[in-house]
Amino acid sequence: YSNTLLIMQENADETHRHSLGWTTFTDMSEEEFSATHLGYTPPANSSRTLSSSYLGEFSFSGLASDLPSDFDWSLAGETQKGISVVTRVKDQGNCGSCWSFSVTGALEGAHAVANGIDAGKISMSEQQLMDCDQRESGCQGGSPPGAMDWEKTQNVCQEESYPYQEQVGPCRSQGCTVILNQGSIWGHYSVQADENSHCAALIQRPLSVVVYAK
Repeated sequence: YSNTLLIMQENADETHRHSLGWTTFTDMSEEEFSATHLGYTPPANSSRTLSSSYLGEFSFSGLASDLPSDFDWSLAGETQKGISVVTRVKDQGNCGSCWSFSVTGALEGAHAVANGIDAGKISMSEQQLMDCDQRESGCQGGSPPGAMDWEKTQNVCQEESYPYQEQVGPCRSQGCTVILNQGSIWGHYSVQADENSHCAALIQRPLSVVVYAK
């Protein structure tokens, strides 16, 4: 009830240039949402942040005016020459597994851009990370840099052959359809914390980000 009241109050304020709407999360309290959806675990120390797959920090020192005024990877497939670089929206359900979706999304985008393959054909398995990466904590959270380290040492499974279950189960990587063979992943870059660097990085490929949103 409190969330609905807030939505109505916000939408009644004519000074706002935005409006709020109802979602599947509207009836959840902050505590309920946090317990079932927020699964990012910040690295405990710098060695986890600067992990074995870490290649350095990307920064952009040029002019923002030199960058495209807008860029949307989700629209790339609508052009004759373009491909879809991001998959359709996925749903983590009532499980704090956002970290695994962030990693697979980044890898799908990089693979699509590098090889000209439609991302819908190379959707990667979040469940493989959930079940098999023992350094992360499944629905209780995980670290994208740490998960990227793990993916670097594995054959990465296709989503369809290792589908998402919304809970942790036994590792079933053997026999899955492989999208990325072990050794295909070189690593990942962080992006300097300023708007220009993020914009410059984004036009090269989709970014992995972690946000608090509902």
